Amino acid sequence: MAVGFDLYCQLLKQAVAQLKGDKLQLRLDVDLRLDFVATNEAEFVQQPKSSAREADSFARKIPAFIPNIFISDAALRIKAYREVAEITTHDQLDRLRRDWRDRFGRFPAAVDNLFLLTEIKLAAAKSGVSRVEVRERKLMLTRHEDFILVAGKFPRLVAAGIEQYLGEILELIKRL
Repeated sequence: MAVGFDLYCQLLKQAVAQLKGDKLQLRLDVDLRLDFVATNEAEFVQQPKSSAREADSFARKIPAFIPNIFISDAALRIKAYREVAEITTHDQLDRLRRDWRDRFGRFPAAVDNLFLLTEIKLAAAKSGVSRVEVRERKLMLTRHEDFILVAGKFPRLVAAGIEQYLGEILELIKRL
């Protein structure tokens, strides 16, 4: 049985916390599948360049990752991703944002979006949502294996630009 490195680290951390008698903080169990988000630099760089006419095209994606220019050291970048993956509270998220701003400076859009994805996961977990999926501007939320419908259908993202979709998703989830 293969266990991913992140899961192994999380299990190890939980075991150590349990041995110390600390309260266990479980990882957020929210699946994000957003067709308009590039979660790694290679995917973002390789996407087709869009013209003004194609600006609303579903082929275009926004970045949500830690760019090489922000944290150039690969080992440090891996550690940073682990820190993001281990966030389970808004306090931890705020603390990480402050730490990174002090250490690395102003955030590029990709890092801001990565933090927004984490906020979405926190809000979804609080609302009992286990999956947040967007396909062709349709927001499909799942709770207890059932889709959450608004007025009998999936809500559509209506923000003027693709850059505002994450904020719109966050607000919709907070209203659940």
